[in-house]
Amino acid sequence: MYINRIFDVIMNVLADRNCSPFRQYVIRNYFKRVEFQQRGSAHVHVILWLEEAPDEELTGEEGAMPKTLEMVAQLLTLDTTLLRRPRTQTHQHTHTCYKRGRTKCRFGAPFMPSDETRIVVPFPPAPEGDDAESERERQRLKALKKKYDEMHEGLESGNFEDLASFLRAFGLSRRDLRALWQDLRAQARHGRV
Repeated sequence: MYINRIFDVIMNVLADRNCSPFRQYVIRNYFKRVEFQQRGSAHVHVILWLEEAPDEELTGEEGAMPKTLEMVAQLLTLDTTLLRRPRTQTHQHTHTCYKRGRTKCRFGAPFMPSDETRIVVPFPPAPEGDDAESERERQRLKALKKKYDEMHEGLESGNFEDLASFLRAFGLSRRDLRALWQDLRAQARHGRV
């Protein structure tokens, strides 16, 4: 298949120390899966193992995983001076977002805005137990989830020029948003950057 040949050429470039755009993070190994869209166009899902990649514990704590964030900044950051307008992450919902009768996007879009790269880890389960402290924590997490859902709904229906206008609409400061990220872990089903 032609897709396999193209993929192999790309992997050879990424694994070559002399020409890899990943610099010191050349590919050590990979796992790929070729899939086909309904109309037959092929695409590849791939997991990469990189040499010299940081080996840090996955955590969403503020300031955690600094080497991973540094690697992400080296590999994925754009030179915004080359863009005509500020680059924002966008998502256009398609039928795949709402498969199997879902009413919310299965990818979690729209995504919470952030002015910095951060690690998002799964939302912690509510604590079990009958003691007062467990109940307070359950109520706190419930209130945070309600605030998150309100903000998520606002992102879906609203149009915000920038992060500051989004924060103003919900009466939050940047510090509040960071605290929400910290406490809520953004309800991600999987850790992601």
